[in-house]
Amino acid sequence: MPRLHPYTLIALCVFVGCAPASDSDLEADRTAVRAVIAEEVRAANAGEADAFRAVFSGDAVAMPPNAPAVAGDAMAEWTRNFFEQLDIALDTYEDEQLILAGDHAIHHYSFTWTVTPKAGGEPVVEQGQGIHILRREQDGSWKITHDIWNTGAAPGSM
Repeated sequence: MPRLHPYTLIALCVFVGCAPASDSDLEADRTAVRAVIAEEVRAANAGEADAFRAVFSGDAVAMPPNAPAVAGDAMAEWTRNFFEQLDIALDTYEDEQLILAGDHAIHHYSFTWTVTPKAGGEPVVEQGQGIHILRREQDGSWKITHDIWNTGAAPGSM
């Protein structure tokens, strides 16, 4: 049997394998996904590393700008370090697009944040954008599985 390219498999799963959902199911999923995103933003603004990490799946991958990707258990340590070193204020957060496909969602967002080093130094204000991929878990909850974002800052300026 011929092997299918991974992207072909993804396309088949997303576009062919997803049973059509009712409008009320889609709206419930949109509401649930947006609640996860709202909790991520709330936790970031509050500097709550554990609450921030809780919106991510156990196998989540984060791809921050100008840094290596972190995944799974390493993400918990990365999150703690991030919030120990920086105060974050999401000044604006725009929900640009939300696409639902069965048990997955793709969320495109943009933001402006102020990042202040806790060890001292001037706050940095940046604009950025990103993509979340979310998955419906076995218990029916939604979790972020991938968070990929970038900012307009030059490498090494933060």
